Amino acid sequence: MDPVKFKRAEKSLLARLLRSPCRISFVVVVLITLASGALLPKEYIVVGALAGFPIVVVGRIAAWKQMRALSLETAVGCARRCRDRGARQD
Repeated sequence: MDPVKFKRAEKSLLARLLRSPCRISFVVVVLITLASGALLPKEYIVVGALAGFPIVVVGRIAAWKQMRALSLETAVGCARRCRDRGARQD
């Protein structure tokens, strides 16, 4: 029996936020919180603010991926070291 394979929609808001800088996700959360404070009745403000929680999770995942990503300087340095090792072995 094959396991179910879920396919992420590439054009969804959450997929786009995962590919964008993490600060974008946190700005969206702030906007949702401000909008809920401005537009909802007083007793529903907390519920409206909690609507941004999934986006906080996406922002944390994006921040983790960006923190673990290889920087350009590191990649260039690694490529140079590999090239130098190959030249010495010839």
